[in-house]
Amino acid sequence: MARPQALAVTAATLLGTAVGCLYLWKAFKSPKWKKALASQNQEGVEREKITQGDRGESCQIDNTDDFVNPSLLVEKLLTADAFIVESEDEWEQAWPLLKTDLDNYPLIGIDCEWISIKGKPNPVSLLQLASYSGFCLLVRMPQMIRDGRLMPKTLLDLLGNGSVLKVGVDAFEDGCKLFRDYCITVRGCLDVRYLAMRQSRKNSFACSLSLKSLAQDILNYTLDKSIHLRCSNWEAEELSNEQIAYAAQDAQVSVALFFHLLGFSSAPLEGCMPCEHEPTWKQMLARCQGLIDIPFKGKVGSSRGEDGTGDINSQQRRRNKKLGTNQKSASHLNTPDPRRIQHKPLGVGYSARKNIVPHEYRRHFPVQMKDHNSHDVLLLCTACHAASNYYDNVLKQQLAVEFNAPIGCEESVRLLEDPARRQVRSAARVLLHAEGLPEARRKELQDVLKAFYGVQTLTTEILEEGASLGTRVLNESYVPHGLKVTQSCAVGGLRALMSLEKRWRQHFLDYMRPRHLPPLWCVDHNHNKLIRKYGEDLKIELT
Repeated sequence: MARPQALAVTAATLLGTAVGCLYLWKAFKSPKWKKALASQNQEGVEREKITQGDRGESCQIDNTDDFVNPSLLVEKLLTADAFIVESEDEWEQAWPLLKTDLDNYPLIGIDCEWISIKGKPNPVSLLQLASYSGFCLLVRMPQMIRDGRLMPKTLLDLLGNGSVLKVGVDAFEDGCKLFRDYCITVRGCLDVRYLAMRQSRKNSFACSLSLKSLAQDILNYTLDKSIHLRCSNWEAEELSNEQIAYAAQDAQVSVALFFHLLGFSSAPLEGCMPCEHEPTWKQMLARCQGLIDIPFKGKVGSSRGEDGTGDINSQQRRRNKKLGTNQKSASHLNTPDPRRIQHKPLGVGYSARKNIVPHEYRRHFPVQMKDHNSHDVLLLCTACHAASNYYDNVLKQQLAVEFNAPIGCEESVRLLEDPARRQVRSAARVLLHAEGLPEARRKELQDVLKAFYGVQTLTTEILEEGASLGTRVLNESYVPHGLKVTQSCAVGGLRALMSLEKRWRQHFLDYMRPRHLPPLWCVDHNHNKLIRKYGEDLKIELT
């Protein structure tokens, strides 16, 4: 090639490169790009709306490693709204906003906070749920069930819906703790550390597996994990602004990690078509196959990998975490990996029997209604069994109000505390162990014991007997909740009792929505046969 031609080619190449760089720079600075990443708080709950012109366009954004800044993704999510939920009414107000996001991308970032007292973890205090847009709900669990209230059904259905991904660090373990603490079934859990390990093999990331380290090494974002926040009082009457921000960020950053590790340059926007080089939701789910509802077994020797120091001192770290206020329970660390279980031992993981009508009611039914009751005996897995028991409380509380049959622990109702016996026991213990007791007070306590035992002189044997005296007495007027409800229904005869049975069957269908019932299963099974056989005037004899 002649020298003039070589110079011309070189000049053209340099000019083309300059024009291309200018185009990319202007695209990065354009209002549309900024708008795609901005999140505005409008009157507390409204988020930025995308114009009609933008809805039909693709996000034409280059996703090369040199161009994309993952901190922009975090910025979008962390500026979204976060709301505290303490009652069913507050949940129902916020639920439509969350559901709108779930209709677009069915996933939530999940995390839990709780406190520990003397190394023993309390039940979950705060449940954090963040959608793909960063919108976050902070559910205060103890407040939600205060005064015997139940969790909202839509919340339980969301957590139990396996088609909605729950992503986070220790997502599966958080779900296990919610099940242990509140009998809430959580399905569809995905630990983002599995995705990070896959990415690490491809790009040789040198990061530990704690949420803070993942955020720093992958998203270039520093999470505040200071001890005064991690160990703060999550059961306080009112959470501080620092606690709210800390809790929301954990769930929001989990969402950011999920999208970034699966190839998104930014979190998807409503109505905005994904770029051609970015995966669809179906493709993202395909990449998660085999990782859902699986306990994390990482390379660092512990479930959390909190400090990122490998196998060194992993046992010590687990012991130390038990002493913190916001550490995950270690009881799940020995959970076997379900993928490696070839054969489940007979009876393991299943409930032997589940009667649709709870035993506390059916045990009092007349013998005529107990014959051939296998219709109401179903086989349930342990998770569904726990969920069914939880939902049973909804109808139990309704029956308690309708029939004036309070629900309570049988021991606390059947046995009553006797103030007189408690006074006798207290007086005897004082006389046995208190030295230097004033004479007037000593005589007063002795008179209490003499009157109770009907004696003139107190002996050591009487004092010792009084010190160990039981203070509870049988409540002769006690009637169990189930018996009282059944008795009240029995007044209306056989049809009234069958109505109670039908009501429980319908309640099971409404709340559990079973998909594998026998074809002939129905809520009024055997009722017509009972009427034909015994007549409506059957004398009811409760058992």
